Amino acid sequence: MASRLDNFIELYDYILTIKYNSLDIISKVILDNKGVILDRNFDQNIILKIRVSTSTKALIEKKFPTTKIQSLV
Repeated sequence: MASRLDNFIELYDYILTIKYNSLDIISKVILDNKGVILDRNFDQNIILKIRVSTSTKALIEKKFPTTKIQSLV
């Protein structure tokens, strides 16, 4: 039986601070790019804890320049 080997993509954890009206579109970008939303916190703004590739992070930065992104180490 042959086994399948997929490309390894390293994922990183980030915290995004976004406005309510951006939630749906940013969530779609994350999920469409094989990212994961780990947690959501609804306050004045929405805090999303996500796990994505560096290319997805760059895409979010480009499409949503006012989004605050913090790296989790």
